[in-house]
Amino acid sequence: MLIHKPRARTDTHFFRALNPAVVVLGEGGTVLDFSPGAEALFGLRRSQLDRIEFGQCVPCPKEYHNDLTAYLLDYAESNPNLWHQPLVAYRYDGVRFPLVYRIAKVESASGRDADCWICEFVDAAEYQGNQHRMKQQLDETHASSRAKSRFLHHMSQQFRAPIGRLLGAIGEALDYGQLPLALADNLEQALLSGKELQRSLNEMVDFTRLETDQLEFQNINFNFRLVLEEIVDGFSDLAKRRGIELATLVSPYVPESVVGDPDRLHQILQSLLNNAFKFTHEGGITVKAECQIENDTHAVIELEVTDTGEGMPEEKASAIRAAFEKRDASFADRYGGLGIGLAISKELLELMGGSITLRTVEGLGSTFKVSLKLPKGAGLEANSSLLSRHRLVLVTDSLRDRPKLLEYFQEWQLEVDSYGSGPMALEKMRQVGLAGQPFELVVIDLQQPKLAGLQLAQEINRNPAFANVRILLLVGDRDHLNLGAVPNLRVDAVLLKPVRKQMLHDAIATVLGREQSAVQPLVTDRSLQDANGKQTQRALLVDDNEVNQIIAKGALKKLGIHADVTNNGEEAIEAVMEKCYDFILMDCEMPIMDGFEATRSIREWEQENGGSRTPIIALTASDSGDCHDACMQAGMDEYMQKPFRADQLKTLLHRFQIKPR
Repeated sequence: MLIHKPRARTDTHFFRALNPAVVVLGEGGTVLDFSPGAEALFGLRRSQLDRIEFGQCVPCPKEYHNDLTAYLLDYAESNPNLWHQPLVAYRYDGVRFPLVYRIAKVESASGRDADCWICEFVDAAEYQGNQHRMKQQLDETHASSRAKSRFLHHMSQQFRAPIGRLLGAIGEALDYGQLPLALADNLEQALLSGKELQRSLNEMVDFTRLETDQLEFQNINFNFRLVLEEIVDGFSDLAKRRGIELATLVSPYVPESVVGDPDRLHQILQSLLNNAFKFTHEGGITVKAECQIENDTHAVIELEVTDTGEGMPEEKASAIRAAFEKRDASFADRYGGLGIGLAISKELLELMGGSITLRTVEGLGSTFKVSLKLPKGAGLEANSSLLSRHRLVLVTDSLRDRPKLLEYFQEWQLEVDSYGSGPMALEKMRQVGLAGQPFELVVIDLQQPKLAGLQLAQEINRNPAFANVRILLLVGDRDHLNLGAVPNLRVDAVLLKPVRKQMLHDAIATVLGREQSAVQPLVTDRSLQDANGKQTQRALLVDDNEVNQIIAKGALKKLGIHADVTNNGEEAIEAVMEKCYDFILMDCEMPIMDGFEATRSIREWEQENGGSRTPIIALTASDSGDCHDACMQAGMDEYMQKPFRADQLKTLLHRFQIKPR
């Protein structure tokens, strides 16, 4: 099988420019041309074209009579994966090597010339060696990146504990009071700056966990609405300081109980709200939750955080949307000025099987929408039969709050009329009173002008026909609500906005359930908390570090929880045998007896004496999965990383039906 000189119809210049080893074969196995890559692979030189037998490089079985074209076609058809069974080939100097190839037919356009085949050859051993070296380099790069991430994670963890203790000490000083105004202001600034630093460190820790695939998720039953409202409540003070209206709209079709990770939900929503407050200087921010799809086992919940802030230009919005859809690129610089918190939220949602999208108009605001599919949990629905068929009138000038309130009232089977001003509501009350079907309750949410709600309540008080009508006020800021501004004013309940669903339910039930002729105290958020058993719980704090004790006691004090303190496991066991506690905060590493051994002893004592199981929450400096497993095996119920915040403990206690202040 001789190599023939290239025919006129083959582009010699084209083949001489090719780096891959390409050979043009004609009928009968004649070699029409080959590229410089083929010269290098087989050790051939173009000057040898007239003298070389290509058959000695790629030998054919005898039955093919040197028809290399037919042999290559048949071999490829019978061996679809040539990498598993390559050809045996030889270089011109006799060196043997494994050969794989691809062959394709090129038909003559004119029909006058014979057809030919283009065949690309690859040295399988060299190719696989290159692939192995590339994989080694990639593994080394990943290992180096993981090592850097582990170092960053370790350093972040080292910073968290002293910063937490510092913030706890500042918080204790502020709670003490009686400080000079300038010093109190400086401490407030220090506390805010420290919290911002703490938030950045937490984001750094999560970033390193994502980089090293160490992020873990819980799967527990939790009250979705309660967690959502608690997160938004945490921003209410900031909204008041900035004069921004903050609203929560939760559809009644959203399941009360779902299964998932409430801490990650908290982290995602907090990041979105931080972003909304960062770019919103006037107007409002709305958090909306709806159930899009629901079956017997799962629900698809959509969360929207909408602000009336600056918005963003379409170019930037398009870049962010592209980043949301991208899965293989580094996200460290993906979000511009929006911060790493949003990037981490996107990654968390992907790991949770969810998604995030963006709608924005420059100058009008932005909406981030989160979609999550969650398993439905055990029912925690409120008892709506307590309020069914009672009649009330809602008077509100808030377009944000009206839909939410009406949804609540509809769910509780209340008969409701809604009006946007006091005069219209009064006229309707007179009409139904004359018809013998008076309203039992008026819910007033009038913010403009400032005393509009109080003035409407005064008008109701003046009319003897409304003597049996109860009055519930919703106010944006109780500090500026002066009930004494209107003489002889009778109001039955005052709740602070943003109003929480369960709190509103309890307030209405309390007011409607009173004797009409009795003089009753004012119903408020605090009185409802006390009525629900939130006034005083008792906790046992077990920790050998005095600074940690101060910080933990400060957090418990903020929640209205009394704490007894012990310094090791042995003292904890003695305390449990002497007193009953609502829950125990147990440090894991202590002298004399650690938290694991103390917990096992407490569980044994409970079983032997037939006592109820006291929730034990581990306090640990580590957040690894091994530590979590060790806590659960010892008999603990939950664990928190030190130092912890009051709101974190509050969320955790709700899982045990413990409702602190």
